Amino acid sequence: MFLETARLSDIHVRFIHLGLVAHLGHRWSITDLLEIGDALLAVPWGVLMLDPARADVAEALAQLQSRLGHSLLIGVGPTQTVAESATMLAAGAHFILTRDFDPALLHQCQRRGILCLPELLDATTAQAIYAAGCALAWLDTDQFPSGQVLTLTRQLASTFDLALLGPITSTTLADYARAGAAVVVVDGTALIGATWSMPAFITKARQVRKVWESAMCSQ
Repeated sequence: MFLETARLSDIHVRFIHLGLVAHLGHRWSITDLLEIGDALLAVPWGVLMLDPARADVAEALAQLQSRLGHSLLIGVGPTQTVAESATMLAAGAHFILTRDFDPALLHQCQRRGILCLPELLDATTAQAIYAAGCALAWLDTDQFPSGQVLTLTRQLASTFDLALLGPITSTTLADYARAGAAVVVVDGTALIGATWSMPAFITKARQVRKVWESAMCSQ
């Protein structure tokens, strides 16, 4: 790996060990987010990602970090610009998924012990990310036909610890695991029904985790 500090290496290892990220958007209030964070700990499911487009994302991040940051990895993404990424770093994110790859931002994150996952768009981008010393990256599965996602994952997994973001089913989640994905980002709407219920959420999240773990064990 290309990590510059022991602290970053620890977070990197923890991030890929946990494997699943709950991506929570605008639908849930900060109070809901805090309850969801408690539920994630009960699953267990140790990574939560906020949408940077939330108007209150900095406040939400601060409150989550204060209450749960010692137990959960809490990040933001996908950010659209370097400036937006810098704002999220200042707000206390453990990690960011960014669409705008910038080597200076990556190196800043590495120095501060924060994970920065740039988006893989094509072979040229992959080469630039690799050359910058980044071993973590992400792929937007909506940008490619489903069969191509699996092919790309198999190809890229030998170079990167790869995170996949996009709609999932139990079948695609298992396929991604067997293809070599290190992490899959699961949209909160796939875990939470029309109304928020902690027991229902824990049950659903455990079902999703079971699918992931079973597929990982069958590699």
